[in-house]
Amino acid sequence: IVSNTLAILTFKQPNTLVVGCGFYLLTSSIVSLCTMCIFIAKFFYLLLMQLLLSSNRNAIHINCILIEFLLKFLPTTVDWLNACVAVERAVTIITGVKFNKIKSKKAAKLVVFFVIISNIISALHDPVYRRLVDDIDEQRIWCIISFNQHAWLKYYNSSMNIIHFIVPFTINLISAIIVITGTAHARSTIHAQQSYGERLKEQFRELKHLFISPIILIMLVIPRLIISFVYVCMKSMNELYLFLFGYFISFIPAMATFIIFVVPSNTYRNEFFLSIKNL
Repeated sequence: IVSNTLAILTFKQPNTLVVGCGFYLLTSSIVSLCTMCIFIAKFFYLLLMQLLLSSNRNAIHINCILIEFLLKFLPTTVDWLNACVAVERAVTIITGVKFNKIKSKKAAKLVVFFVIISNIISALHDPVYRRLVDDIDEQRIWCIISFNQHAWLKYYNSSMNIIHFIVPFTINLISAIIVITGTAHARSTIHAQQSYGERLKEQFRELKHLFISPIILIMLVIPRLIISFVYVCMKSMNELYLFLFGYFISFIPAMATFIIFVVPSNTYRNEFFLSIKNL
């Protein structure tokens, strides 16, 4: 929560909102903050439910449908918004001086709306097919999603999970390649004494975080993808702690906006210090 709050303070500065990239990052920070607040609310709700041995079925049902739905589409929305940042950076390099900041900002608002609506629609089947199951042996209630009546929905759900996993990662990597090679080409043209290969190596050293960040994020998101393919209740304590650990790790990207985008960037770091000074 602290990390995302710091990111919001940075990206709400007027200088960062003159282009679409800043608007994507501001929206991503807000969505990440909402994700972490809902995640913490779910954690304490489940903790209190166990401590107080609450069996209010209506409250459990609301938690099962609403919170799980929000925690399904909000993290993927963050992934897509981060991919939009990468695309904007690549477009900036390709267009060069022809890049239009006004059009970029207008387009960003439409893209953000489209990304959020698309992620909501892709996850709408989740609350419809979620239900409560009473476990007599364990004396507890399970919140599960079942596609027994419509087998095609299982394949649709798996396909959506894979798309939300692979496509943003691929976009980030391709955009990073375009940014590094494009910048190296532009600078080698200006500084003729350096070859393109030398300038490319120099740009890779300077911008290697553009490669490292998506790779780290994809490694952290892998547990969420694996868990999404598990449709059985886990009885073994070893399995329980393994998947619980993976579930917690999968939410780290929602906390990493400040570290990934603000810390490596001189521009955003200066805006962050300016926002702190204004406060």
